[in-house]
Amino acid sequence: MSRVIVLGCIFAVVACSPRDTIDEPPVELEPSAPGAPAAERPRSAAAVDRGTEATERGTEATERDATERDAEVVLADASGRIVRTPNRCEGLQVQIDEEGRHRYKRVRRPWTEADRTRFAELVTLVAKEMDADPRLIRAWAMRESTYRPHAMHVLNPDIEAATAAWQRFHYSPAEEAQLQALMERVTAQDPEYWQAKARLHQVQTFRDNPYLDDVVMLEVIAPDGSVSEGSEPAWAFGYGPFGFNPAYFVPVWDSRAPPWVFCDDDGLVAIITAVWAARTAQRECDAQGFGGSYASVNRRFSQGHCGEVGERASFRARAHRMGLDPDARAKLGRKWPRRGTDRGELLRVMRHKAVAAGLLTARGRPPGA
Repeated sequence: MSRVIVLGCIFAVVACSPRDTIDEPPVELEPSAPGAPAAERPRSAAAVDRGTEATERGTEATERDATERDAEVVLADASGRIVRTPNRCEGLQVQIDEEGRHRYKRVRRPWTEADRTRFAELVTLVAKEMDADPRLIRAWAMRESTYRPHAMHVLNPDIEAATAAWQRFHYSPAEEAQLQALMERVTAQDPEYWQAKARLHQVQTFRDNPYLDDVVMLEVIAPDGSVSEGSEPAWAFGYGPFGFNPAYFVPVWDSRAPPWVFCDDDGLVAIITAVWAARTAQRECDAQGFGGSYASVNRRFSQGHCGEVGERASFRARAHRMGLDPDARAKLGRKWPRRGTDRGELLRVMRHKAVAAGLLTARGRPPGA
């Protein structure tokens, strides 16, 4: 068994595993500064910029047949049948220098301008089906990944935020038992009860997630140029066209899903999740008195909190270029609400529409489509 020291910890090269129906806890969107993790934070590393290099790093090796990938997504379709799809995200590479510093890179697959255009049209299709204005969602996808639905996000802030959140939400049976015991000793009139209840909700978020300790495989390049196989915690990176921090955004879709679910179906799940997250952000900013404008929703989504949006905010210029009034109330729709929507049925509808419109690549199409 090969091993590699990554993010300051040793992880063995292991296999993965799976389960069934849809769970839907209250959504907790990513805060601007996640709380301090209970465990020691692994050391993160430098990385290349996301989605902006002119040279594509994609090779035939990264275009391996889906059956060769090391992990599977488990979802339930409308009939309750288990549907398994492979990890569609980009590969990863880490270069280790003479001083032991790690530099992560995305091993990109070929993705042309025509592919980017097709993905932008896919965002439009999904958003319109949910009765949301697609321009805001497209702006987020362009900013975060330049319309690359299979992107891995490996900048230092991505790794640090994802790792901290993963540790914060990591399920601990011991901590769960301690919190439950505390809640039995005190009454609901005691502030300690509500503090324990809030923390218990966090601890139990991924209790039934079989992927919480999974890893993703990567190529390790040593200082002498030798290449070996290594692994990283799967939850230590951002995923998909919006760079989602998985600990915060996986529960918006299904708390038992793996982090790479956002690369599935050429980003279909990620687009749906982005619309749901935007709706939640709008409700939150409304409740805090900042209103539900495009500017407010964008600030909550990108900075982690609601607040006043200054006249010189860069989003205003981007919004005007897209034909949006940044101060107008964001049109996010109510169709296909997060609560009560059957994920399997929603995916079936979206896949059918996307295939009919020719907007899914061969890799993105489900089997038999």
